[in-house]
Amino acid sequence: MLDMFFDDMVHRVSVSWNSVIAGYSENGFSSQGLEVFSQMSDLSLQPNEYTLASILEVVSNSNSVIQAMKIHLHMIKCGFMFNDSMVSCLIKTYGKCHGIDEAKEILPLNLFYTSRSLYLEVDSTIFRIVIKACGALTNLVQGRVVHSLCLKSGFDQDTFVESSAIDIYCKCGSIGDAQKAFRITSRDNLASWNAMIMGYAQHGLVREANDYLNSMFEFHGVIPHLEHYACMVDLLSRVELLEDAKRTIDQMPIHPDAHIWQILLSACNIHGNVILGNVVARKLLELQPENESSWIQIGGSVHYFFAGDMTHPESKEIYMELIKLYDQMLVSPKLDQNDAFLMKI
Repeated sequence: MLDMFFDDMVHRVSVSWNSVIAGYSENGFSSQGLEVFSQMSDLSLQPNEYTLASILEVVSNSNSVIQAMKIHLHMIKCGFMFNDSMVSCLIKTYGKCHGIDEAKEILPLNLFYTSRSLYLEVDSTIFRIVIKACGALTNLVQGRVVHSLCLKSGFDQDTFVESSAIDIYCKCGSIGDAQKAFRITSRDNLASWNAMIMGYAQHGLVREANDYLNSMFEFHGVIPHLEHYACMVDLLSRVELLEDAKRTIDQMPIHPDAHIWQILLSACNIHGNVILGNVVARKLLELQPENESSWIQIGGSVHYFFAGDMTHPESKEIYMELIKLYDQMLVSPKLDQNDAFLMKI
């Protein structure tokens, strides 16, 4: 009845839209309320405070955190993040939609904008908190605004701000913005290098990530750390360029640690590269002979597997032998009661 009445209206004013959305909200018709709000957007009609309050109630009834994030974006575009009552409604909506993490990230942003509107001094610590919140929300619009304010406020040399800005842009899918932010950073900021390489890695841009890694020392005299190489090895491993990942480790000017070998070993395990996996397993075994992983040497080959791992081609046989071994250990006269108890654990 409500939708028929609304469809017959010739002149729909904002009050009409608000009333229809509120009506659907009160009667639990979430999908219809969202549809009406979508029609408003298609017609480029600007929602007011009452519209957003009604649609937030609709979203709360739908329990959809995705819809909550969409309305959140509308609020940002329309400038309602300065409105305390609207922000309060948004936080409540996130809570009802089980989006507690998203709700937590709204508060730093709202406090930040409130401070700005009251001309209160904002220091680097506040900027760090707000930038982190933007990254968690993957909000490109907010990220650009906050980054711009950081630069205007003289915090462009803050290493955390520099790397965090790059991280925000990469998480939001704007590699171009990340590159621009990187160009104005100090070249000795290792965190910024790592953020840029990680950003390329997140988007599968292997060549670009490798170019950045190589240029660190060749063109800028910055010596990469293990974390930079680990990031590159992880990226190459994800796209199944395992030999390239191994070559990267071999050509490192610093000694690789167990973690970086473990990245490659896991990739060999996932992609079923037994030959390279055997080589990597030996390297890792040399560094960590007491590793929590399990190693068995048979006929000159090192077989590796992990707790709960069923990807090994002989997993069934391995677990059958472990069960037999476990039973034998429990009845072994060499074990006292305490040992047997530990075995059961």
